[in-house]
Amino acid sequence: MVVNTILLILAVATSGSIYYFTGLYNQWWWIFLFILAIPILYVIWFLIYLIPITIVSWFLPTKEEVKKPNRICYWFVRQTCYVVPHLFRAFFKTSGPKFPNERCLIISNHTSNFDPMPIIWFAKNHPIACVTKPENMKLPIAGPFIWNCGFIPIDRENDFNAVKSIIKAANDIKKDIASVYICPEGTRNHHPENGMLDWHAGSFKIAFKAQCPIVVVAQTNAHKIAKNFWYKHTNYYIDVVEIIPYEKYKDWNTQSLANYCKEIVQKKLEERS
Repeated sequence: MVVNTILLILAVATSGSIYYFTGLYNQWWWIFLFILAIPILYVIWFLIYLIPITIVSWFLPTKEEVKKPNRICYWFVRQTCYVVPHLFRAFFKTSGPKFPNERCLIISNHTSNFDPMPIIWFAKNHPIACVTKPENMKLPIAGPFIWNCGFIPIDRENDFNAVKSIIKAANDIKKDIASVYICPEGTRNHHPENGMLDWHAGSFKIAFKAQCPIVVVAQTNAHKIAKNFWYKHTNYYIDVVEIIPYEKYKDWNTQSLANYCKEIVQKKLEERS
């Protein structure tokens, strides 16, 4: 929230300076212009904030294997994960237990590119390594940063590479490097009103290999953010449905675990609908 606060202070200060030094304060009704200018100036300052971030991204390494997240890169990614949804007028609404202090596997449904952002923001006690498609590592600005944050690309078209990614994710948890976030649906669900896509049981191999707790999260309304932006805000619900200890699922198989997690997420989504 540090970056958000700084941007807000700059927006208010800039608007106030314009209001004062142009003599608009002599006419009381110009106070409305001062208020209306704040969100516009907030966006402008955010774009200015992206300039040094963009320059830094040009010099970040993108070929070397990341053994642990770069703390500075992760700080900026985490701060940006708070600012961007709010720029789109999304307001986080949370429920359920807090994320555990120990390393864990975090899973959720997947309906939007916004999905990892509240997970990264609310997991305050430790970094999150998101399992993502390889194409995201090549994105301008974001790509170099998430690479250096230890995000894990997974090529679902190549079984050998996918297994390597699963093993790396499990090792990150076991070695206390980072918690891992993955969407078992595998790809973004463009029509969540028709229900969730099938959950890939292979995603849960991470938990079995790491013998860690599983944080089951239901995310609601993320897919509405971009559409609602132009005319109303969006209440973005992040519900921690259950934290499943290893002792509870250790005797299950991956498919049973996937089915159970999907069922409790679906139940929460139905409550929100």
